[in-house]
Amino acid sequence: MGALNRRLRLGLLTIAAGLAGMALVVLMLRALSQPQLRYRWDFAGTSPLALSQRSAAALAAMPEGSRATLFLDRPSPQDPLTFYGSAVYPNAYAVLRVAAEEIRIQSHGKVEVQVLDEFTAPVKVAAEKARLGHQYGQMVYLEAGEKRRILRFAELFRIDQPVNEQPARLHSHRVDEALGDAALRLGRGHLPRIAVYSGLLPFPREDLGPFLQLLASEGYQAAAVESLPGPGDDWDLLIIPGQRGPLLAADAEAARAWVEQDRPLFLALGSFTPAPAMEFWNQQLAPRGAAFLEGRVCKKFRGATGLTANADHIAVTFEGMQANHAITADLHLDQRWLELGSAQALDLTEGSVDYARETILWLDGSAWIEPDELQPTFQPSSRTPRGPFNMVVATSRWDEQDGGRGRALLSGSATYFVDPQRALARDFLSSATRWLLGEDQSSSGLVALQSLPFRPTAAQHARLANLSILALPGATLLFGLLVFWRRRR
Repeated sequence: MGALNRRLRLGLLTIAAGLAGMALVVLMLRALSQPQLRYRWDFAGTSPLALSQRSAAALAAMPEGSRATLFLDRPSPQDPLTFYGSAVYPNAYAVLRVAAEEIRIQSHGKVEVQVLDEFTAPVKVAAEKARLGHQYGQMVYLEAGEKRRILRFAELFRIDQPVNEQPARLHSHRVDEALGDAALRLGRGHLPRIAVYSGLLPFPREDLGPFLQLLASEGYQAAAVESLPGPGDDWDLLIIPGQRGPLLAADAEAARAWVEQDRPLFLALGSFTPAPAMEFWNQQLAPRGAAFLEGRVCKKFRGATGLTANADHIAVTFEGMQANHAITADLHLDQRWLELGSAQALDLTEGSVDYARETILWLDGSAWIEPDELQPTFQPSSRTPRGPFNMVVATSRWDEQDGGRGRALLSGSATYFVDPQRALARDFLSSATRWLLGEDQSSSGLVALQSLPFRPTAAQHARLANLSILALPGATLLFGLLVFWRRRR
């Protein structure tokens, strides 16, 4: 009887231990499935992505119900980054897949992460593209309520472009900084509102639709307005994408008040702008030390056919971009180029000491100003004004204020607001909008050294290898020999 009771107790203890073990396993699996209880360590320092404390804190501060959508679909065969068997996109997608898991973990489950790749149902991909107004090159969408931030491929990755039949290569990435910036901007309570003046467009009004869609996809409230906003209107930025005639009296007064109040302005004119309209703007912009010049800027242009011709269709290469300005730094680094049409040059004049001005796009001495607007010959002569010419000038106050107040971007061409130039200038327009709104002031994208993940140098890697391969096993062997020797005694 005693043996039976003993076996019963042992059986019950075994069953209880088994149930306890099963419960422990279930609890561990459930805990591991919770994003807020997941952690990642990068001991070797070779992980493709490890978010800094800055980005992790910004993601953790996002509200419940936020969303992150990543488009990792098959790239276009016409994309130069796919030529010659390049592995740029597969490598970039591998980094973004790790980033998706990092977003899920570091946000403590507050951000719903959705990865859409070539294996996702086409119906679902099409529905998300329609909902977000997706455009080619936009990779990551962060949403918090009605606010949205879009990260494009050019913002996330640095690419060595294909040259001499050599494939493009993924040089580096700044996914951590870009995610941190986007999350911090989403934490703002105010959604920037942009007024796009459509009263005197030099092109059909419907052609402005893609640009408005681009601004909306970037997370701004943008609308086309028939008259310029007055001093009391609640707009954060005014964009004038070309002007084919003089302003009406009411619009001229509103424009004068806007400039005097140092509100952000993106003014793009062109050789089609009549002299009275150009003179009006030159008077308003005189304190900023910039003025539009008459005449059509021309230069030799090599098109897709490979033929070189003299034309007013201009290609601005990366050599003609300011390498240290927030708008063009990435374009210069990636050796990108822009197309301008019907352009006029700008002159730097003696303005007020309160304003700084900087040329961010320019043409070299091979450009000239066509003297005859009605019957251009597109042939420079000995009397033709020659370059270099300032094509886009950025002005700002020396004592800059938050929100971009005091900033203005003056462009001698407005053709990149419409297709086909807009497709090439998409990153330029997005960067210009962010700079004008002062978004480069709120978060620079730089990460403090204390926040960076541990990334050992080659010498530190060697020390770690010696420690793990030689020192630790050697110490264990020495300790074992010492114990053996003590026992033999």
